[in-house]
Amino acid sequence: MTKFDDWYKDNQPGYSVGSSDCFLKERLERAFEAGQKAGPEWIPVSDRLPVDCRNVFIKGVNDCGMDRTAKAMYCREFELIASPDYNEEWCDYKEETDEYFVPEGWYEDNTSSETDYAIDFKVTHWQPLPEIK
Repeated sequence: MTKFDDWYKDNQPGYSVGSSDCFLKERLERAFEAGQKAGPEWIPVSDRLPVDCRNVFIKGVNDCGMDRTAKAMYCREFELIASPDYNEEWCDYKEETDEYFVPEGWYEDNTSSETDYAIDFKVTHWQPLPEIK
């Protein structure tokens, strides 16, 4: 176990960083090694949501009751134009601009393609990404 693992266990009780959360763990480890706090406290989604489809860290619980973390963005209605490969029946259409938008909700950041996938677990908290200098 690394110093980061000890810090994460003490500062994020009840949440573990598993192998499926490689990006999250790598980003937090780099911030930790740089001597920075990994980010502000977790913000309940019931208090407020992030703005401008900005990537943040999220945590929540899936249908099996397992804790989940991810890098994701929250998009409000008519905020993010859908890419051409989205199914038009799934998208929200805005007649005034003749454009299709992704429905309001949480979307996992997918850096390997232009498609961002809807989060399939209940998001309970979020926090901004740590700045790495």
